[in-house]
Amino acid sequence: MTTYDSKDSRNLILLTNCEIYTKDPTIAGCNNILIAGNKISDIFYAPPGKHTVPERCIEIDCFRNLVIPGINDAHIHLLSSAAVMNQHSMHSIHSKDYEMIAKTLTSIKTKHNQSEWIGAYGLDDRFFLDQNFDSQWLDKFAVNEPVFISNETGHAIILNSKAMQMLHISQTDDSLLHGVIDVAENGQLTGKFFDLNSAIFHKINAFTNQFNADNNLPKLFTQLHQKGITSVQDAGHNNKIDKLQRLSLITDVNAIRIGLMIGCNIQNINDLASIHQEIDTNMVKFIGLKIMLSEATGDYLPAKSELEYLVKLSNSKNFRVAVHAVEEQAINMTLDAFSSAHKFYPDIVNRIEHCSEYTDSVIEKAKTIPFYSVTQPGFILHRGDYYIEAHPKDKHNDLYPLRTMQETSHVLAFSSDSPVIPPNPWDGFISAQSRNTLRGNQLGTSNERLTFNEIVDCYTTNGAIVEGSQDIKGTLAVGLLADLAILDASCIGSSNPTLLTILNGNIVWDSEALVLTLH
Repeated sequence: MTTYDSKDSRNLILLTNCEIYTKDPTIAGCNNILIAGNKISDIFYAPPGKHTVPERCIEIDCFRNLVIPGINDAHIHLLSSAAVMNQHSMHSIHSKDYEMIAKTLTSIKTKHNQSEWIGAYGLDDRFFLDQNFDSQWLDKFAVNEPVFISNETGHAIILNSKAMQMLHISQTDDSLLHGVIDVAENGQLTGKFFDLNSAIFHKINAFTNQFNADNNLPKLFTQLHQKGITSVQDAGHNNKIDKLQRLSLITDVNAIRIGLMIGCNIQNINDLASIHQEIDTNMVKFIGLKIMLSEATGDYLPAKSELEYLVKLSNSKNFRVAVHAVEEQAINMTLDAFSSAHKFYPDIVNRIEHCSEYTDSVIEKAKTIPFYSVTQPGFILHRGDYYIEAHPKDKHNDLYPLRTMQETSHVLAFSSDSPVIPPNPWDGFISAQSRNTLRGNQLGTSNERLTFNEIVDCYTTNGAIVEGSQDIKGTLAVGLLADLAILDASCIGSSNPTLLTILNGNIVWDSEALVLTLH
């Protein structure tokens, strides 16, 4: 055991009698972890009851429970996840069940003041493709109250007439240029907007603080801690550079580690090239540039040539790029752009976010191009039944084939994409191990299941790699950051197994199931 200086004034925590998750053979037989300050000071073996506890130290008896690195949600929308805490979930409403939407809106109205907005999220995507689902339909149930409802994936939103009137929305609105404003055959707005959610919410937040995300962040952080999450990667493609400062002011050392992506455009690339070393803080760091590759307008934007240019320009400044690519065509376009950039900047590995339709053509191309894949296994559980209904059966094996993705991408990391689904990694564990949906159906073949250890790696070590932080976190090793979670292994697969979470050397979540002793 490392000699400990009794005069050391740093916070000390000693985990005893623990099972340590590691691939390091020099640590595999150890059962104690000493934390000093915000780092792991020592990992060692001592016979049960024979360990020495330093003075002014908190001893935690783990009762042979499993200790893993803190979980890293590698793709989340932090402020949106906080904002929906003041909105009503419509995840449980099935496609075409208009009666349930009406009942839900009516119920919400009875609990709201007429001056308040009615906000909801998580509605089945297929409603937004139905011409009958428009602002006039919403007006039947809420004519005096402003209403908005966003879809499951967060890329579409509908407003009733009152909301559009209050926000002064028109077809010529300059703030709504980078998406699709749906217009009926008679030239009237339908109230539906595609890939404009951020712009619409910006307007709403300028009008009311009812959905202010900042106020909910402490509550969100606590929910993340309860699940063993110590790091997140904010993946908003509209993120601006000043968001780093905003999150730094909100976040303290006991909150959460945030890796922030910034929207990829020429201005941001050039600005970051001159200042990015100066804008990182202890808990909030710039980790790369985000591109949204979408076909909302009918053609993929950015176009192939622009996509390749942005990736190359970013890589030339030593910045990693993360591209939102869901469909087969989008993934292939992204891989082509990565391949072109790799010839000039071979040391940089870029990321694909989601990578949902992992077809044979994608697999063959993926084998030849180094890239990181950041995907969401929890979608199998929460959205799998939708996928089964919306896709032909012969395409089911192409959807989130996790083992194939692991074998053909440089590194596979897991995430939630919250608030699309809850930021719960244990849903992801269930999905990745079983491939079962909420209704008990199996999506695709069982050959694509992953083992427990593989899933842990995707949520911890690999999450650190894809954000470039593997030298300071993501594994349990001496000198690395003291971010870790203690799990009741018997609960994994049925409920949240987190017994205690330590972030930056501080206990941020305690289920009170373990014995803590202050020496």
